[in-house]
Amino acid sequence: MHDRKCGCGASTASNPGLQCMTRPRFFCGQLLNEADLTAITDWVRQRSRLQRFLHGWGVASGLGVQRDPTDWTRVIVRPGYAIDACGEDIVVCGETPVSIKEICDRESESCGQLKAKPPSDGAQEEVLVGPLKMSVHELGYFDLMVSYAEEMSSPQPALARSLCRTAPPCDYSRVTETASFCWVPRSPGHKPGVEAASGWKKQFDATSAVVAEFKEFKGAGPSDSAVTAWLSNRLAQHPPTSFGFLPEMAADKRVDPGAVLFWMIQDARLELVRSQVVEPPEAGVPLARVIVRIRQAGGQPACTILRVDDSPPHRRPLSKGTLPAPAGTVNLAMALGQPPEKASAILQAAGLQVAPVAPGSEPFKPPADLDALEGFLAVSPFVPMGTRVNLGSIEHTGVVAVSGGQ
Repeated sequence: MHDRKCGCGASTASNPGLQCMTRPRFFCGQLLNEADLTAITDWVRQRSRLQRFLHGWGVASGLGVQRDPTDWTRVIVRPGYAIDACGEDIVVCGETPVSIKEICDRESESCGQLKAKPPSDGAQEEVLVGPLKMSVHELGYFDLMVSYAEEMSSPQPALARSLCRTAPPCDYSRVTETASFCWVPRSPGHKPGVEAASGWKKQFDATSAVVAEFKEFKGAGPSDSAVTAWLSNRLAQHPPTSFGFLPEMAADKRVDPGAVLFWMIQDARLELVRSQVVEPPEAGVPLARVIVRIRQAGGQPACTILRVDDSPPHRRPLSKGTLPAPAGTVNLAMALGQPPEKASAILQAAGLQVAPVAPGSEPFKPPADLDALEGFLAVSPFVPMGTRVNLGSIEHTGVVAVSGGQ
């Protein structure tokens, strides 16, 4: 089996983004070798991987996880099919046992390192595992991941080797596509998607950093001409990618700087959303969260599986990648720049209620000054599923604001 990390795709598909493709072409009299024939299968596989953009990635069917009733250090993964973030097909043909014991047996990573750390104040934290109240630092938390893997098979002797002087006399003629499993240690309070959402939120907040920069500049009491020059220079350093009217708007002294900053921020946010339409790969496809009791038995570490949760968010059903959001919430930024009808459909599909736009209602009015802009920016892009939201849109611009959440 190829030695590869538990992660996205095979060694030839480590990038979840789009890759240019070249299709083999044959002609009369052409000398074919193994590279030409392999190019055919590579091209077919590349096309197959494009399905992740149509259907997304995750578990498509089966792959349920349960504790092995005959061995409390193992789980059983049922047969099933998944697609990873790079579009690789992962097929588990039969019930497969996966042991947690090997993690406890590793000399470089003892059970003591895997257990939850006791609180710094010395208090004894306890959690409920089913009906049992247990100390949090005798427990280990792991996510079970499945990944695409390959195993070379069907060795055959080479019959003609005159042009293959460096090739071995016997080589593999088949590649068996299989699956590999790995355990990812988690902290007790870990929630799927939190790290990605936190990183995305930092980038989202950075789009409004221009407000703090402007306020610092404004504190020196600049003239109107100096303010206009500052805004124009900022746009020269960060040219807009969506709103070509911004330089003219910034040069107009009659326009409040807060209004200019609003459109600069909207432009930066749209660029952020466009640049992150491809979701980065996880360490494989998440199947389940497993809680393990970790003890010492006869001087050796011993792990016993207490709980297996193979439901979302610890399991990823087949779905298209969306902008990162903490579990149970929706990232409102996915609606930015969309026509109201499409934005409404996107948010409803994500689990939100969208208030209908009344005929003849007034269009959204952007913040007219700096104070109003800061109030606008204070709204979180994440709202709980089921929240009723209102869309704010502007003609020829699309949705620029979604309100109604916390």
